Amino acid sequence: MKTLATTALLALVIIFATACSKDETPASVKTKISDSSWKVSYYWDKDKDETYKFQGISFQFKSDQTIEVTYSGGPEFGTWLFTKSSSSHDHFIINLPDKDPFDELNDDWEVIRITDSIIELKDISGSGGIEYLTFVRI
Repeated sequence: MKTLATTALLALVIIFATACSKDETPASVKTKISDSSWKVSYYWDKDKDETYKFQGISFQFKSDQTIEVTYSGGPEFGTWLFTKSSSSHDHFIINLPDKDPFDELNDDWEVIRITDSIIELKDISGSGGIEYLTFVRI
């Protein structure tokens, strides 16, 4: 049983270590995510799933690094930035209006994975809580 647990843990470490491609550049990320609509498919806030807060909301990450959010309350606007790091995780910075629920996404997120169809992010807060955010292309 101990060997199985060790093997499973090692597999997870390898998956997470290789999932964030160091080949990504700001230009390649712009190409992958820009000018398409995305939705939050998963949002874990420290100790609970809060994905429901983002139902019916779409996000468009534009090539000029702005975000247009569409929902029943009207459009909202913000900014995004992908930064490359040679020594740690790449970062995806989101800055949206300071109102619920958008303010929960305002952060300097660690990139887990970015592809043509998914953006997976993680944040470890100062108190040690972990947040996960996943966008999928609509």
